[in-house]
Amino acid sequence: MTALRRWRRGPWSTPVLAGALILLAALLSLGAGVNPFGAGHGELGLHLDRPIPFLASDALMVLAAVVAGAPILLAAVRALQVRTVGIDLLVTIAASGALVIGEYWEAAAVTVLFAVGHALEARTMDRTRSALTELVAAAPDLAIVLAGRASRSRSRPPRSASARRCS
Repeated sequence: MTALRRWRRGPWSTPVLAGALILLAALLSLGAGVNPFGAGHGELGLHLDRPIPFLASDALMVLAAVVAGAPILLAAVRALQVRTVGIDLLVTIAASGALVIGEYWEAAAVTVLFAVGHALEARTMDRTRSALTELVAAAPDLAIVLAGRASRSRSRPPRSASARRCS
């Protein structure tokens, strides 16, 4: 598998892509002399009489929210299928509400920040799993157990299926 394909399947591809869309939207708005993060940027309703950079900026913010929000929405749906209300559902509701009222920057920010949190969590879990695997590998195969004046040798039991799955 190529490095690009591996990166695209990794946890950082979604937040990086959505973040790039937000950056592009911000540059378009700033180039047109409009604060992309300020109040009044997104008003209720679709106003096609605005300048093209403004409309393009809004479209890119919506696209960023959709790109970052799609995995969150899927996780929320999966959780609901097993009757669990979790943070993914709450973020989905918040982002959807922001899109409905025209606050595209808010929807994009919430979903991208949540996607970054998921990526950081995945990285932390990978590092933890790796450290635990190294720790188990460093454990001695034979230990001498001292109990009072007597001592006996004890070998490590074979690794269980769950321990092998972790490595």
